[in-house]
Amino acid sequence: MNVDLLAAELTDGLEPPVSDVCMGLIHRFATIPATEQRRMSFTWLASLVDREWDDAIFQSAISAMTSVRNHPLILYFVMHDAVEDRELSIELGYVKESIQHHIFIHPTTGEEIPDFERLLVPVFRTSPAFQRRLHSDDA
Repeated sequence: MNVDLLAAELTDGLEPPVSDVCMGLIHRFATIPATEQRRMSFTWLASLVDREWDDAIFQSAISAMTSVRNHPLILYFVMHDAVEDRELSIELGYVKESIQHHIFIHPTTGEEIPDFERLLVPVFRTSPAFQRRLHSDDA
């Protein structure tokens, strides 16, 4: 799909400068291989559009991109598993449930993890629906 058309469609209803940041990210995603559009940090995403990660406009754009039609971005978390010395991906729903119930059960060991919030790092990936639309030939 034409990137300009896709960006315009996905930012319809958003106001500048938030829509401008979203459009900038969408255009940058079009130039980055899909395999590199995983584990994207706030800092890295902000650098794509010359913003600071804690900039209010950038934060609003990221929020919009995780909730607009075809949600271009998916928020999830990673944590380091010291036992297996590897990184674990934790879906947003599991984190929300853990926060609601004030308990986090390690996904592989089944052990309760105290103070789990400090172990979780928020990251993003582009959604499969967005990737399909970005790389389709439909105009």
